Amino acid sequence: MAEPFHYTTTFTLDKTYLTECYEQTLVKKSLWQAYQKAIAFCVIGLVLFSVPDVSAYWPSFLIALAVIEALSVRFGRAWWVTRQLLGKSGNNQVNLEVNAEGIALTSPFIEQIYHWQSIKQIEHTEHGLIIHLEQQRQYLSKSVLSAEAIAFIEEQTFREENSKAAS
Repeated sequence: MAEPFHYTTTFTLDKTYLTECYEQTLVKKSLWQAYQKAIAFCVIGLVLFSVPDVSAYWPSFLIALAVIEALSVRFGRAWWVTRQLLGKSGNNQVNLEVNAEGIALTSPFIEQIYHWQSIKQIEHTEHGLIIHLEQQRQYLSKSVLSAEAIAFIEEQTFREENSKAAS
């Protein structure tokens, strides 16, 4: 009888890994879509300046909000990566385990276990895998996975998709 598959590795949630996570999972938007909210706040603020009975506070507030929104779009990656690095799990070791039960990520601050039944889809990117769950996505870099682990993840996901389709 063949021995069950088991893969374990450790990696660090450093700036390089987190930048890769952000870039690989970013949903691309057009320039208009990205700045749409900022433009709307700015236009509403400018229109309110022309209304005579409105205090200057509200238009100024909306224009300031537009600037903040535009900056959040422009510096989104830097802001997200910095937030992750300043969080508890930033620059800490993460243990990754892939086995017959699922995928487990553990560190001193997190313990996430994704059973094969909860994984809806695996999406390949240039540098990793995006694991689609019910309401979230989890990124795993190919740099921390062996070719055997990637093949096993694909096989398990395919098997689960087929068993769901059959029922």
